[in-house]
Amino acid sequence: MSEFPLVVVEWQDIRSDGEWKDIADLSGPVCCESYGRIVHDGLTWLAVAGSVMFKADGTVEQVGNVDQIPRGCVVKITPLEMEQAAS
Repeated sequence: MSEFPLVVVEWQDIRSDGEWKDIADLSGPVCCESYGRIVHDGLTWLAVAGSVMFKADGTVEQVGNVDQIPRGCVVKITPLEMEQAAS
């Protein structure tokens, strides 16, 4: 699984509200975290999969619970060890 590193990605997301607000009440974007395996690491975006399905030979067949995050939103990527993920 080293081809798909286990990580936590800290990223910022938009905050949206359909109501009228005073400018003083605006609070900016929200901070998010995604835990999983990086299954796409491109120039403009990355994909973090929380679930991975394996074939009988151990290769990855499908992924699920995927967050596709624009690179401009990424604050920090921290590698995780399996021992950290299990605790």
